Order: sequence, then structure tokens, then C-alpha cells
Amino acid sequence: MSDMVRAYTFSYTPQPTLSKFHNSIATIKAVAGPPGGGKSVGIIMDIVFMAMRQEPGYDNVRRIRVGVIRKTFRRLRSTTLVTIKSWMIPGTSTFTHSAPMTGFTQFGMSDGTRCEIDWQFMALDTKEDLENLSSNEFTLIYINEANEIDISVVMRAIERIDRYPSRITGAKCTEAVLLMDFNYPDKRHWLYTAIKEGKLATEGDIDTAGLDVKPMKMEFFVQPPAVFIDNYEAANSGEEPPQYRLNPNAENLENVEPDYYLRQLTFSTWDTVCSRLALLWRTSTRGKRCHPEIREHHFSDTPLEYVPGETIFIGFDTSGIHPGAVLFQLLRNQMRVLMEVYADAVGTEEFIKDYLKPILVTRYPQSNALAICDPANARDQRTAVTPTDLLKEYGIAAITAPSNGFTVRKNAVAKQASYHDGLIIDAKNCPLLKEGLLEKYVHARLRGGDELNVDESNVIYLPKHQENKWTHVCCGLQYGCLFIVSPRNNQNKNDVDIQKLTKRKNI
Repeated sequence: MSDMVRAYTFSYTPQPTLSKFHNSIATIKAVAGPPGGGKSVGIIMDIVFMAMRQEPGYDNVRRIRVGVIRKTFRRLRSTTLVTIKSWMIPGTSTFTHSAPMTGFTQFGMSDGTRCEIDWQFMALDTKEDLENLSSNEFTLIYINEANEIDISVVMRAIERIDRYPSRITGAKCTEAVLLMDFNYPDKRHWLYTAIKEGKLATEGDIDTAGLDVKPMKMEFFVQPPAVFIDNYEAANSGEEPPQYRLNPNAENLENVEPDYYLRQLTFSTWDTVCSRLALLWRTSTRGKRCHPEIREHHFSDTPLEYVPGETIFIGFDTSGIHPGAVLFQLLRNQMRVLMEVYADAVGTEEFIKDYLKPILVTRYPQSNALAICDPANARDQRTAVTPTDLLKEYGIAAITAPSNGFTVRKNAVAKQASYHDGLIIDAKNCPLLKEGLLEKYVHARLRGGDELNVDESNVIYLPKHQENKWTHVCCGLQYGCLFIVSPRNNQNKNDVDIQKLTKRKNI
């Protein structure tokens, strides 16, 4: 036997979670854990074990072909390939670093057979890369950092396993498996559905009607977190600074530096600590929030009471055919947002007549109303009537906000929210506003990033918001806050002469 195929001897002691992972016989098995927990090494060893268990062919060779998938070529080459190479005994393997990246490992076993691992490295930067996956045949596939990968890739990968070696070699595939490691993504990710509900896709994504399909066994393994957050609820709401505590029972601590996780705590964002170190499922932001100062404590789960006789103010985004408004009262300088009103594909007059006016009449009959509108106040091309004119015709007093500058509007919300109990929003009656302020109302991107995983170092954001259905109620809040904090009216905002601003119309 030559040096290239000498018997393979190595020392590997799996961590407790990875020991369970190795013993699993599921077709799909995945492991999550904090960085430094040894997930990738455990999967590499699992591949080696499968090569050793593979049925030999006529020539006493145990052959497997492994597809190794990562989101980008750069990360595949700089991280995944490097880790695999470091765990292959020198002299047993050769690898190419340029595209297409491949590798070949062979080693002998004490029974006289030889193992061969054909490595095929695949990045998924483009649609063509996904098509390339469909044209290959593998024994098994390893998806590194599965939280970066779309569910369509996973479904395609399942189709391509159990197809090597060819039976003409005298052997069939002994173990066909899809291996994955991942860090916790947010709750909208397919991994959350897969773990919590035991299925890979949401209902309706895959039609198996009339097919004799047996569900594949899936198993997910989670290592202990590296960090505990003792006051998570209060820290997440912004009420207290986070109180971290290192987990003495985290796995693989003997193989990382003593201050490894302390350093990560120092330089990681709150979302990163929660998902990667504390292993908490969250609904995190995709992008840069326009209002990071807004936290959970600005929302009331208990419905806010309407105070009869006090003015109902309306922050009104009148632009386009997606009008949005927030209705609020001012009580002792506290802005109490009672409800939101939003309509899709509706003109301004229809919105006022069929949505806004009936709400004011039925829900707030004992109060005057004043709308603070988008200062663009664009005239209708057909009627030459402005939104403020329309509001006055329907008996609703109206003025324009002091400014339409994005930064000015943002600062107005930040200022009002900074006061003790300065802003409180009815969560039940303002679902779009809550979701927008905490997550969806984000800065537009000039370049960089993707929907599920944003590399902040590669993203440039514009000083404006991204247009979406959450934009309009959030803009309405901004116009309302501008009215409150603007010094142009120094009198009590509730003392505005609303009757003078109103031109009534019979409706």
C-alpha cells in the first residue's frame, strides 16, 4: 500500500451534542450552536465515518461523493474549504482553490479496503449555480451555514443525494443524507418552521397530493448556548442594559481561548448576541431601522382609552394611492396613538369619505379632529383639489406638517419618544405601525446585503426610507410628531382653533 492510501489514524472526541448527531440515522440532520462549538468539525467527521461505512465495490474501494454548499464562493473558499483541509491528514488529500473547487481524499482501512471521498464545492451566488446543483449526483450533501440558504436549495439538494456510487461499481449508496449546520436565523426562516413544526416548508409550498410520499426523518440537534441573558425581556424592551452570564457548560470550551466569548460580547450587536451566542429565536430586522429608538415599551398591550372632548389629531400620509393615517390624542404632553387607518389602492377622497370620516363619527363623536398632512399637499390632476381642501370639505380641519425632510421627521419621532412616557401606541389597534417601527420601516439600500443575512460592512444605506406598505402609517406618525415638537405653535396644541380651519360639507 502506498503512502497515499496508508491506514487512516486520527484522534477525535465528539462533544455531547455531536455524539448524538453522529448516532442519528435520519435522512436530514442538522446541528446548531454558538460559533466555536465545533459544529463544522463534527459534520466533517460524520462524512469521514460515512465513507468508512460505505459498501465497497468490486475493487474493494468505498466511494462517496460529497456536495459541499455555501452561500457565496468567497466564504466557501476562505472558511469551509479551509476547515475541511485542516481535518484531513496531510498526504491523504488534494484540493483546488479556483472555480470549480474540488477535492479528493483517499485512505486505507485495516480490512484492506480503501476509502475515496470526492469533494464537490458549490457556491450559490447565481441562478446558474442552482442549476449546476441539479446536474450533479451525490452520496450526501453538506450545507454549511444553512441559515444563509433558501428552502428551494434544500429541496433541490434532497433530490440529488442517494445517486452515487453507480451500481456498475458493485456497490450502492449505503447512507444517503443531507447534513446541515446553522446559526439561529429569525422566526420567519424555513429552519424555524422545520424545527418547531417538523416540516421543511410551509403549507402550500409543496403539493404531494396523490403521491405515495413517505416523510423523511429529520432530526435537529442544538448545543448549549455560550451566553445567558438574565434580564432578556427587560433588555430587549430597552428598559435595562443586558446582563450577560457565560455558560460554564458550553461545549468545546477546552478548544477555544478563555476570553473567546467575552471578546464576541464586546464587539457583537444585540441581535447577534441573541441569535448566535444565546441561541434565542427572534424576529429581527432585515435592514437598518429608521427608528431604532422605538422599543417594545412604547407599545401598550392594553387598549388605550379615548378621552371624550379632547382633540383627535390625525397624522396623515396623503401621497399616492396607499393613504395611511394614525389617530392620536395629546394628554399632558403624552402622545397616545389610539389607532391606525390604512387602505391599499384607494384614492384620497375615497379614503377620507369611506374610511376616515366614518371612524371619527362612530368612534370619536365627542371630539373635534385636526389632520396634519404630508406638506407636499399635491393637487389632484383631475380636480385640482388638495388633500387638505378635501378634508375641510368633509368637515375635518387640516393643516400641513412643518416639513417633509426625512431627517427632520425622524428626529421629531425620536424627540417625542425620548420623553418619559412621551409616546405610547395601542399595539392591538396599530399592528402595521408596530411592525413597521420595530422591523419593517427601514432605510433604503444603495447596495449590498440580502433579505435574510445582511453583511453590514458591505451595505450602504440612503437617507430615506424603503417604500413598502408599512411606510405610510409610519410617515403619518412622523407628521404628527412634527406638529407636536414644532415651535411654530407655542400654544397648547389642543387649543388650535379647529373651527377656523374647517369648511364643512354635507355628506
